[in-house]
Amino acid sequence: MSDEQLALSLTEHSALEAYEGIITEGLHTFVAVGHALLAIREQRLYRAEYATFEDYCRERWALERRRAYQLMDAATVVGHISDDVKKFSHHTLEQAKEFIQRWATWAQAHPHRVMSPLRLVRGDRLA
Repeated sequence: MSDEQLALSLTEHSALEAYEGIITEGLHTFVAVGHALLAIREQRLYRAEYATFEDYCRERWALERRRAYQLMDAATVVGHISDDVKKFSHHTLEQAKEFIQRWATWAQAHPHRVMSPLRLVRGDRLA
């Protein structure tokens, strides 16, 4: 494609900005929802009206157990990654690219396991 074909019109650029704004807000929202669910579960704030956390999620929010735990896990992972990025911000760009590639390769090969990228940097085994 030529540069002309790749360039966005003013309308397309505005649409992209609007969509990216929605994505940015959505990313913050899912993390906030995950953290809220974690706090409710850990402090058992559901107990006055629901027998279990799973009942609370299902009856109050129409969230099945699996989805609620996915949101909580995702919030936890985002927190770990954010912490890890801060800890390793002094690494060179090449080290960062290698680190991201190692983590992505591992995550793709192990889609049902969650592991902090920090463990990879430290050289933990990828079993």
